[in-house]
Amino acid sequence: MDDATLHAVEQRLDRLERANRRWKVAVALAVGTLGGVIALGAAEPDLIPDELRVKRLVIVDQNNKPRAILGPSSYGSSGLRLYDERQKELVALEALPGSVPSMTFFTPDGKPAVWLISWPDVTTGLAFGDKDGKTVGLIMERDNMRLTFSDETGLSRAALGMVSDGQPGLALTDKDGTLRAELAIIDDEDPQLFFADKYGSDRAVLGLDKGRPVLDFLDEAGKTIWKAP
Repeated sequence: MDDATLHAVEQRLDRLERANRRWKVAVALAVGTLGGVIALGAAEPDLIPDELRVKRLVIVDQNNKPRAILGPSSYGSSGLRLYDERQKELVALEALPGSVPSMTFFTPDGKPAVWLISWPDVTTGLAFGDKDGKTVGLIMERDNMRLTFSDETGLSRAALGMVSDGQPGLALTDKDGTLRAELAIIDDEDPQLFFADKYGSDRAVLGLDKGRPVLDFLDEAGKTIWKAP
């Protein structure tokens, strides 16, 4: 083998060796990358926590203003509250103390407009607020239903619906909450109008008794003092 041929062989071997080194580097990078992907995939499930514990979760808009808050309130309830762009509370879904679920919708000026609430074993109600936020509503008392009207202090003054022993009627109370007048259907048959004194005792009854008209005046003990016919 002459010098020229030997030189050509050496150059070819040198090129093959350099190419072999490049392939080794490429394979090493590929293996490393694949190993990293496999390792990341294997570790990803561990990055998902089984439980997330926070005292309060605040969701903000693009201006960093709170628009939703999930967490406890200052008066002990837990719930979700939604706000408009002016930070006015519009919706409140709460679990009130005593295991009482409640949902409230507010007007843009912050006054309660609609309430949905349920007291265990007592009352489930849907109430509406007037322009001042005072309550007037439809109240479901488990088996009975009625529409109530309240005064400026929030005291119920009138109720229309199931108001006496499950009978339909209209009830009116005074400023102290004492029942003073009631129009009701007695025994699903006779309509009667009752008038009570300031202590809530019936003092006069006008209506039908077994289909016959009757007017009855009573004393403080509920005994008849005059009756017609």
